Amino acid sequence: MNNSTPIPKFFQQEFECSLCLTFFTNPITIPCGHTYCKECISNAVKQIPRCPTCRCTIAIEIKNLKENLLIKSTVNELKKHLNVVNSPQKSQIQNLSEKKDQPQKLIILYTSEVITPYQYQRIELENEQFKSLPKNQEFIKQIFANIKKFVIAFKSNKNQDMGYLAQLQLVQIIKGKVIAQILTEDIVELSNKEPTEFQLNNESQIKYILPIISAKILEEEYIDLNDDETLYQISTLIQQIQDVLSPLIFQLSNTQNELSQYLHQSGLFMYLKLKVEKDWKSLKRLSFLLPSLLNIDRVQKNNILTQNNCIQRLILINKSIQRFKNTSNPMVVFTMNRRSNGKGLLNQFWLIAISILLAYLYTKLQF
Repeated sequence: MNNSTPIPKFFQQEFECSLCLTFFTNPITIPCGHTYCKECISNAVKQIPRCPTCRCTIAIEIKNLKENLLIKSTVNELKKHLNVVNSPQKSQIQNLSEKKDQPQKLIILYTSEVITPYQYQRIELENEQFKSLPKNQEFIKQIFANIKKFVIAFKSNKNQDMGYLAQLQLVQIIKGKVIAQILTEDIVELSNKEPTEFQLNNESQIKYILPIISAKILEEEYIDLNDDETLYQISTLIQQIQDVLSPLIFQLSNTQNELSQYLHQSGLFMYLKLKVEKDWKSLKRLSFLLPSLLNIDRVQKNNILTQNNCIQRLILINKSIQRFKNTSNPMVVFTMNRRSNGKGLLNQFWLIAISILLAYLYTKLQF
């Protein structure tokens, strides 16, 4: 492979496991067609025997499936091309440091929703920022087709200096709201906010104003997982978090309700079973995943998510989670994306209301 030829990031992401967010290791393609690392999918199906992506039932033993050799060989070639080594943390930190010194000028978009790094999300963008743009579906698509990467930030007085690098997958206008499907990447520091003229194309004389900023990738603070004191601190924090969540997770693992499936699909069940304190990638992933699933306010969530240190995130998560110590209802502790959650609650309301009505009518008929 020619090392002088750059590989698009979207192509690299096709060969990353959606559970551990790294290049596939011993890739296994399950019957529904989705591929995961063998260890990742093995741990996931121990909790619920369904595909974490499409929810199809997995009736076959994972250990009986053979590796996908085509994907494995492609991943090996990609690693050679990108000089990826198998000692993840320091090499990743080094790569982040190199990117951190290269500020980019990017369009910034705002949302009131919680942003979870390193995940695909469907979020509503703040309408206020699009006042100068016509609310036309095709027109909006044409404008955003020119935006490959941008910064997405939480609309708050407190975290105005932080945002997330993101890729735009899809943008739509639904009932007057601008809805975007995005893939969030690194946390960035924001500076030099200034208005810029955004022109749809060379033929049009109409110019549209969108804000542009300088964004530097925030370096993740290095943590030495070989240090006994650090390892003890992480293990203690993880144990305290597990002590609160494990009974609730066990309760949910025996059900097939919407919340159980959502948490399973997020990877939470799997990550709480792993020895994440010895695996920097899994530790980082869990520290970003947990706050997005907990029923805590948005500013508090974003305060956790904008920390650049795994241990600091875990400390804040543990502090938030302790108020649920005596709670026995998982619905109080966990939350889902507000759209799916709202729909689920509405369905539950109607089911309960109909049941009460039928019971009332049955009682009347008896007499």
